[in-house]
Amino acid sequence: MRRAALLGLVTVSVAACAGFGDSVVYPPNLTKYRSGIAEWAGSNGELLAEIRGAPFGTGVTPEAVAKAVPVPDWVARRMTVTPSPATPRDYRVVLNFGPAFPGDSGDAVCAGAAPQPAHVAAPGQRMPVAATYCIFNEAMTSVRGVGPVAASPDDRGFQQFMYVMLAQLIPIRDPSVGGFCNDPSC
Repeated sequence: MRRAALLGLVTVSVAACAGFGDSVVYPPNLTKYRSGIAEWAGSNGELLAEIRGAPFGTGVTPEAVAKAVPVPDWVARRMTVTPSPATPRDYRVVLNFGPAFPGDSGDAVCAGAAPQPAHVAAPGQRMPVAATYCIFNEAMTSVRGVGPVAASPDDRGFQQFMYVMLAQLIPIRDPSVGGFCNDPSC
């Protein structure tokens, strides 16, 4: 219960922060999601990421973007594109920055389909993001959002927006059960 209250407080706090008010996170598609699988995928502390697009131009590496994205603590400690040998390779989050809606989410992304050309948003222009949680070549969940454009991965508005995206993408509890839970049996 305490974790649910904390998550609710963080979500409300994030939405109220300056620079986040212009952001939108659309409801996730959770039809195949199971929280136990997500927990196992990040059990060694890392969550494998695939970064598509260039949210900060070509001078910022995908690893720098992945490291800046805060991961909910019920999933892993950090995101990486260069995982350790113990990190499961068949479980990953694909973050597609700048996709043309409604493209680039779901099974096609997980199967390795070529992404649509992604753009780099100009200063002041909002950046669409599509996030898909893949297991093997199947999409377990997906969520879309339009967030603030930031100058670097260290921008607080970017990090807050991405945290909300991941909390929606990989929720703490299975949607079939409903609500939140801080018990490992959830």
